[in-house]
Amino acid sequence: MVRSLDNLISFLLDEIALCGEEGAQIADFLSYVDAYYKAAAQDEGQPIAGNDSDGETHESPSVDRRFQEQVWLWLTQHPDVRVEKNNESCKLTLPDAEALRSSEANVRLLASEDRMWHAVAGHGPDLQRIPKFEFVCLSMITSRREQGILQADLTRSTGQDKRSVPRRTQNLHKHGYIEKKPVLFNGGRTSWLYAKQFAPKTTNLIHPASEAKNALHGGPVHSEGTVIDYRAVFNGIFDILRDARSKMITYNDLIEKLVCCQRKSCLQGLTSTYPENVADDV
Repeated sequence: MVRSLDNLISFLLDEIALCGEEGAQIADFLSYVDAYYKAAAQDEGQPIAGNDSDGETHESPSVDRRFQEQVWLWLTQHPDVRVEKNNESCKLTLPDAEALRSSEANVRLLASEDRMWHAVAGHGPDLQRIPKFEFVCLSMITSRREQGILQADLTRSTGQDKRSVPRRTQNLHKHGYIEKKPVLFNGGRTSWLYAKQFAPKTTNLIHPASEAKNALHGGPVHSEGTVIDYRAVFNGIFDILRDARSKMITYNDLIEKLVCCQRKSCLQGLTSTYPENVADDV
């Protein structure tokens, strides 16, 4: 593969920097190396893993253990990265780091402050633009990449006061660092957060019933419940209401027209937000 080792190290530094203050685990490092060479193979037109049109099986490009250890050595000698064991800088070979991992020591790779800020915020360290605790939030959000993170999970992960996190994420959104996607989760309204560079593209509105269903099945995934795209369901419901006679509809009929699972959760979240639009007898 023709990609240079300098490009590999640069790629690894960028990936580690995007992990922010959490840093990259050993497993992350190994997956980044594999991902780099899989991308290289595709760029060179080599077949990717799986069966091709002729039925032939191709294996993914692999990197041998000796090379992984050498890349670790080159990487950890770079001034823009450091190895930490239980929050203390140290020098470790890859085998030593893996042995410590099995003993419950927290071994991770962290980028330098300047490189981390450029990866996460798009500019150098500036606590006037992004105060310390806001940067911690931004770092955590960025580390989740395309997956994003629920605001309640961000609060738990950072250990910050739950009353302060919404204000900090709103500031980050206001200044263009993150996107806040309004969602319904466990019957309440909250936000799913994405770093600007990983935010999903906005899709065009579609038929209300399909839109609501898509919002339930095509949105972010959370282990503790269904995450519902608030705006998509809201628009879908009001399109149904606009088509209804006298612009009113019974609660049960509205549930039926949504034709998707978790319909009651949708309506409970919306009616708690806009109670003035829901009468007791409809």
